[in-house]
Amino acid sequence: MTTVFKNFSDNNQAVEKIKKDNTSGAKELDGLTRKAILSFISTPHSNETLLKFLTKLRSAKPEMAPIMNTVDKVVKIAKTSKDIKLRNEKIKKMISTSDIDWNILIKNITKAMKGKTVVLTYSYSSTIIEVLIRLRQKELTVFVPESRPVNEGRNTAIKLKKAGLKIKFITDTGISKFIKDVDVVLLGADSFSRDFVINKIGTLAIALLAREYKIPCYVVCGKNKFSNISLSETAKNPKEIWDVKGIEVKNFYFEEVPVKYFTGIITD
Repeated sequence: MTTVFKNFSDNNQAVEKIKKDNTSGAKELDGLTRKAILSFISTPHSNETLLKFLTKLRSAKPEMAPIMNTVDKVVKIAKTSKDIKLRNEKIKKMISTSDIDWNILIKNITKAMKGKTVVLTYSYSSTIIEVLIRLRQKELTVFVPESRPVNEGRNTAIKLKKAGLKIKFITDTGISKFIKDVDVVLLGADSFSRDFVINKIGTLAIALLAREYKIPCYVVCGKNKFSNISLSETAKNPKEIWDVKGIEVKNFYFEEVPVKYFTGIITD
């Protein structure tokens, strides 16, 4: 990883960029977090200012476990390493280490995908995209809902199309019509615990539909998504849905879904 990131010269700007990004997946936002940390430690600073910066990063996306886990690891290093040079080397080493063991993850997902050629996914998950590309099954057809209100499903569809997969793009409300046509549902996650998965709102409805039609429904993510954090989301900009006076518009991005509603969680 390069340690110079021109887009992150302003530390507050880095935090705001992560906070306002409503289309990238948790893995990508964790990547931006790691770049922001590397940029910060490449400039003169004290341990105290680093810890304050890490607190800001942690609050940028409190529902996303990878960011929480990355920041917590750096905090631990900062609190236990008195030598700044040695501390920075430890941070760089930690950040440059891959957060997913792809060999294990692909091996595990391959078992679940045996005989499955039609997939439905949802929202935007860089892990799901990478998994589908690495499976190298050209016969795969992927149903991709638009994922309103910010339509991040379009990015998912475009990336998978470029990789040679056959895409069927549908509306969110069309999921109930097409769910019976798929072999398996693969969903990403912003975090998961022993009891709940936190993911894009609408995930519960998909899991329940898959259960009704007896279609396997898996959450696929790296172990770095494991966390005991609970969802405490604040309402997003209502104008993303409708700019209207006199009507309360409720815009939330995430929900907690009980693990029991999924066939399983596939991880590394």
